[in-house]
Amino acid sequence: MQYNAYSEYQPSKLSWLVKVPKKWEVKKLKFICSFGTGWTPPTKVDHYFNDDNLWATIGDMESKYIEHTSSGISDEAAEKFGMVKVPKGALLYSFKLSVGKVAFVTKPMYTNEAIFYVLPADEYSIEYLYYLLPVAVIQNANENIYGAKILNQERIKNAYLVFPPIQQQQKIAAFLDYKTQQIDQLIKKKKKLIEKLEEQCITVITQTLTKGIDENTKLKPSDVDWLGDVPEHWELRRLKECSKLISKGTTPSTEGHEIFEQGPIRFIKAENISNGHITNLPENYITEETNNVLKRSQLFENDVLFVIAGATLGKVACIENHHLPCNTNQAVAFIRPSEITYSQYLFYWLQSSFIKEMTWLFAVTSAQPNLAMGVLGNFSFPLPPKDEQQEIIQYLDDILKKLDGMILKARSTIEKLEEYRSTIITSAVTGKINVLEIELPKAMA
Repeated sequence: MQYNAYSEYQPSKLSWLVKVPKKWEVKKLKFICSFGTGWTPPTKVDHYFNDDNLWATIGDMESKYIEHTSSGISDEAAEKFGMVKVPKGALLYSFKLSVGKVAFVTKPMYTNEAIFYVLPADEYSIEYLYYLLPVAVIQNANENIYGAKILNQERIKNAYLVFPPIQQQQKIAAFLDYKTQQIDQLIKKKKKLIEKLEEQCITVITQTLTKGIDENTKLKPSDVDWLGDVPEHWELRRLKECSKLISKGTTPSTEGHEIFEQGPIRFIKAENISNGHITNLPENYITEETNNVLKRSQLFENDVLFVIAGATLGKVACIENHHLPCNTNQAVAFIRPSEITYSQYLFYWLQSSFIKEMTWLFAVTSAQPNLAMGVLGNFSFPLPPKDEQQEIIQYLDDILKKLDGMILKARSTIEKLEEYRSTIITSAVTGKINVLEIELPKAMA
């Protein structure tokens, strides 16, 4: 849909916005509403954190409205540290770590120090501010040496905001509610499609690696309850029996060394392993000296990586020649296949539903889930002869290439929808497009 511009504009006098529609105002945030920030009591004092009061963190700001929080704060802590309870209807804005998240509170609660809250004001629509703050406040941020945006209370308070008359603010907010709901529904459908396709990938992998590709193959009991029958000429092996080496990396700081954003040796962390691949972001590097100190975890081509700690537990990827030279940290295990198997075969097997289930079944959860190296090495799986492994690898490559193509297409669509969502919000709250005359469904108007 094409949107018209406003009929008349005036200079905004802002470095990030050349002009705004006639009758729009430009004001600093501190002059248009009441605001404040939260606090985090000492985290080592357990009795400061209980269920007396809701206490919002950035992790709770995943949707437009916060009804519940993952943590609570005690009355004692709130009183001791002079914490102010944010009233129902206030708007939260995150300004540390994940900068620019916004959410409304549906009931009174406290927040941590990474959240700035704004209270409703009669002359300004807080629903409009929900869309405006992520666009405008970030323009007043500083940058650190790595280019990341840095905000503090003073910069937020002195950020310039642009406002049409109050009735227009309300109309713009209503339009954006309607439009973003449409876009979000489309994104939700694409995400569900991706989930189904990923489940289909796992099903194909599991079925093929336990029954083979020849439907006429004779089967035998595997003597493993969860595995069932397998081809009679396959052998049951443990992962450690098919590997020259199973080990894990080391965090450089434990050896007195640092990680850098540039350098000669790529340093792979758990967050670099996604969707069966090693991603370029975040970029982490170590020096050649550090790489020599961490010689045990220097990676080779065809090593199979398996995340053994953290939220991405069980993610898998293979080291290819273009990744070298590289090393890894203690959250990532690496398996160096022996002569009896192929790395790609292990790569597929470690993505099967059986391994996924066992990984989470045997993981020890404290601060984060963690799988012991001994448990990983003892994972059992049926192993066909090498020539049949190669046939299975080719078979899975062909099928999964099609499914992966569909997944990539869905992800690309989501990216485009998210870009469109961001663009239309920015255009509406900066006056680049006029949405005031657009007819909305009565329920949204």
